[in-house]
Amino acid sequence: MTRSLVLVLGLVGCAGDDDDTTSSTSSETTLTGPVMDADGDGIDSNSDCDDADASRYPGATEICDGIDNDCNGLVDDTPADGVVLYADADGDGFGDPALPLLTCSEVDGFVSDATDCDDTSDLALPGGTEVCDGLDNDCDGTTDANTVPGDFVTIQDAIDGLADGDEICVGAGTWSEPFDLSGRALTLVGAGGADATSLQLSSAELPFVTASDTPKGGQVALRGFTVTGMDAVAGNALAGGFLYASDGVVALTDVVLDGNRYTVLDDAYVFGGLVHTRGGSLTLTDVAMSDLEIELLGTHEDSFPSLEGGALYTLATTLEVDGLDVSDVRLTTDGVAGCWMRGVVLAVDGGAPATMHDVTASEVILEATCDYGAGVQGAVAALRGQVALSDWYLHDVSATLTAESAGVQGVLFADDLAGTIDGMELRDNTLTATSLGDYSGFVTGSATLEASTSEPLAVSHLTVIGNTTSSVGPSWSFVMGGGLYADGGTYQWLDVRDNTALASDTAVGGGAYLSAWIAPLAVTQAIVAGNTSGGTDTAYALAGGLALDGSRIMEVQHVDIVGNDAVATEWASAGGLFVVAEGELHVQHSNISHNTVSAPETSAAAVSNQADQPTSWATTNVWGNTGASALAGFDTDPSTVSGNLVQDPLHTDLSPADPEQWDLTLQASSPLLEADVGAYGGKDGASW
Repeated sequence: MTRSLVLVLGLVGCAGDDDDTTSSTSSETTLTGPVMDADGDGIDSNSDCDDADASRYPGATEICDGIDNDCNGLVDDTPADGVVLYADADGDGFGDPALPLLTCSEVDGFVSDATDCDDTSDLALPGGTEVCDGLDNDCDGTTDANTVPGDFVTIQDAIDGLADGDEICVGAGTWSEPFDLSGRALTLVGAGGADATSLQLSSAELPFVTASDTPKGGQVALRGFTVTGMDAVAGNALAGGFLYASDGVVALTDVVLDGNRYTVLDDAYVFGGLVHTRGGSLTLTDVAMSDLEIELLGTHEDSFPSLEGGALYTLATTLEVDGLDVSDVRLTTDGVAGCWMRGVVLAVDGGAPATMHDVTASEVILEATCDYGAGVQGAVAALRGQVALSDWYLHDVSATLTAESAGVQGVLFADDLAGTIDGMELRDNTLTATSLGDYSGFVTGSATLEASTSEPLAVSHLTVIGNTTSSVGPSWSFVMGGGLYADGGTYQWLDVRDNTALASDTAVGGGAYLSAWIAPLAVTQAIVAGNTSGGTDTAYALAGGLALDGSRIMEVQHVDIVGNDAVATEWASAGGLFVVAEGELHVQHSNISHNTVSAPETSAAAVSNQADQPTSWATTNVWGNTGASALAGFDTDPSTVSGNLVQDPLHTDLSPADPEQWDLTLQASSPLLEADVGAYGGKDGASW
């Protein structure tokens, strides 16, 4: 029947004019074939998305089989045999019940659990620990516990009413009530952290916090507070304006001490202006000290105030620091006869180990004018005892003392020191002592380190760059170490560059003054480069680079003493190295080159040896030093001894004006490589 109909229609289409092909074409009618259902699923081929598969048709049940069963253009969407997952935006493993997803397999960011009460914070989850943060941490329908205000009216009410081990949630705002945690083991947390919760110190009620005699096995902890507003006068003594603890176990975390000031009157003394601990332990984590003002004020002609630890003082306290940032500290004087300071910011007085990591101090300014005598040991910190220091950065510190007799010993001053220092940088600090009369003025290096007599001190990765030490006066004035002064210990990977020692009288050791009076000294892999001893106002300059002194054994190996200057108005000696040792000295595998001396009278452009004992020089290079003969004071010229060298070291690049930019690695053709000479010589050179 169908074939006949098609034939008839075709004959009708040919009935017109044979030549009118356009008319013939336009009058054709195209017919589709019959409606088909090849897969027998009841859906014709025009509507079925796959007429070869009976499991695929509009309205079919979507299942997990990797096929678009219901012909909606999506594969495995809303599958009947799938699983329901829930969005886990905060990644805590608990999902948001309001955001389900029906799926066949795991999906990133979705979990099977649907019990999260707050999917915006991973600190709020079923079974979590309730803490003071304004969140329902354990998803029990309530936020925080032991709140002040709320559960308790005052902080002291909470301390008195809770059991040891509990946490007190201190509401955001400013709190001005002192409190006593002695004999307790509690944690106080500022809601919203240090930005939201402040402790306002009252000068009439100090210390603000007392935390002595912590129960055995317990701890007092303060977390998330700003401590501010102290404006006190210490007429007799000040010990811990913010915190005083004797035999307490105390931890401060995320605490900011900002905007505090006090006056030390006449003969008063300070042991920790803000924090004072005796015995016990103190832990500081992410603590900042800023905007601290200290004034030493005299009202009578014999006033003599003193200070140890302008912000923090510990005595026989186990100290642990992981993150301490100090900035904007200012100390001034007015009308005092004499003044003495040890650790203008912090003083650690030994008796227990101290571990101090990640300590930064900057913009500490000390300007002290005292009539008769003025002394500072540690313009930032003074340490004593067993220590483990790492990642310290002390920079842009200025200490200026003026008196009949004045002395400054370091930005960091440490004596009777044992333990380790691994990673410390002192940069762009300025220390100046001005003596006004016929008395002495002296300054020692930006870092002043004196080892213990009984235990070793090991120092590694110490960088001392761009520091200036000055002693000025009409009479005797002396500087020992423009960048570093150290007595005893072992030093490895020491980098001392671009430091200056200035004195009206005598400057010694533009880069460093290292001695071995207290304990033996060993220096391995060190750079002393681009330093200057003396200047246009210095009468006598010694050791543009390095001075060595002492009565014990001194070992110097793999040291580069390069491009240092000794400059004076009368006499200059030892552009590179000056030795006045009374004990044994061994110099090995070292390079002394490109140093200069400049003065009306000069001696030893490279090395001046004034040692009382014979010194040992082995596999050491002396080359290219100018301004005088290279060596002085040797019975036998070391350069003539077999194994020593007189060769251009061929450093990679000494052309930059800034010595810090000098590349003291060795060219491939350097004779120092094969001889294993210098900081970068031989097989150990790459360890820098």
